[in-house]
Amino acid sequence: MVDNCPLVYSAPTEMVDNCPLVYSAPTEMVNNSPLVYSALTEMVDNCPLVYSAPTEMVDNCPLVYSAPTEMVDNCPLVYSALNEHLS
Repeated sequence: MVDNCPLVYSAPTEMVDNCPLVYSAPTEMVNNSPLVYSALTEMVDNCPLVYSAPTEMVDNCPLVYSAPTEMVDNCPLVYSALNEHLS
């Protein structure tokens, strides 16, 4: 733990507001919070849309995504392996 933030990284790590900024590709700030992604990230209803599984290349960056993305409360539900049905 670093200043109440979990220290998790697998690539270069820099500090933002005393919290480790975790990234494996370019990282940008959204609402003063680091937007973490391993490829391109697009925004859906002000929430980052994160994908993960078969890898497709976009602008020389791997676009990682994993299963159909379902929306919950106007935010993308991100999942990456077995999916449980949400009622």
